[in-house]
Amino acid sequence: MRLSKQSSLTIIISALCGYPLGAKYACDTYEKGLISKEECERLLNIASNTSPLFIVGSVSTAMIGMPKLGYLLLISNYISCIMMSLVLKPVHFYRSAFFRNEKNSQEVVNFGGKLKNSIENALRTAISIGGYIIFFAVLLDIISYNKYFDLVLSYISHDTLLKDIVKFFMLGIIELTKGCQLISTLNISITVKAVLISFLSGFSGLSIISQVYSFTYRFPEFSIKTYIKRKAVQGVFSSLITAVLMIPFSKVATNTFSGNITGPSFSEIYIVFILLLILPICINSIKKLLHIS
Repeated sequence: MRLSKQSSLTIIISALCGYPLGAKYACDTYEKGLISKEECERLLNIASNTSPLFIVGSVSTAMIGMPKLGYLLLISNYISCIMMSLVLKPVHFYRSAFFRNEKNSQEVVNFGGKLKNSIENALRTAISIGGYIIFFAVLLDIISYNKYFDLVLSYISHDTLLKDIVKFFMLGIIELTKGCQLISTLNISITVKAVLISFLSGFSGLSIISQVYSFTYRFPEFSIKTYIKRKAVQGVFSSLITAVLMIPFSKVATNTFSGNITGPSFSEIYIVFILLLILPICINSIKKLLHIS
């Protein structure tokens, strides 16, 4: 991904936990002086994906009723992050750009103090994210029941289905979870549902973008407009990948329902993917432990 090893933990946490922890740990790493401004800007858009629990559990299983589809959407989301790492301009790593707070690493660690700070930090983050979720949930209800919003949609199309698709997609742009739930109720093909949900998962929605901004606002050198533009590009990547993967997925789903299951399941593929992602971190940790250069 053309990132320094200091960004490895952020990538792993984002892959396992999803929005907005990738942004939080990227900002924390930058604040500690472990990565440069340019790398942090890239990291914000690379460590930026939905959580496996949300996309597999909530969306695919609870909303759509197709658990296997969740692994496809998740893989598409991961690949879109990798594609962003290839598209974004790479940075050159110089030691002078890192370890601005090297002296802090030599300080004696107080376990009680660290535990206290961790708990307080976790509570502040949870309350902040919860506040954004409540705010955008109320905002979404206000917009969805607004007659002027329906009036604008009526100018777009008089077809009820097309109007619902546009309406639910626009609401998903505002809040990801509600948008996915509404799209899952549409009477359209599973491929179209997957592509729309995949875009929303890659873009994340204004609610999550606001949560990300709650971490980046401390650093005026980071542009939230640039972040939003890049998230839109990631959404396009994710939806295109999903459209391609839906072709073999349809065949796999047909074989599964007919009782002819061939090849590895999506859950097995996902486990292998995560292991491959974690393996370099484990090797690097073992090297440090054994003092192997």
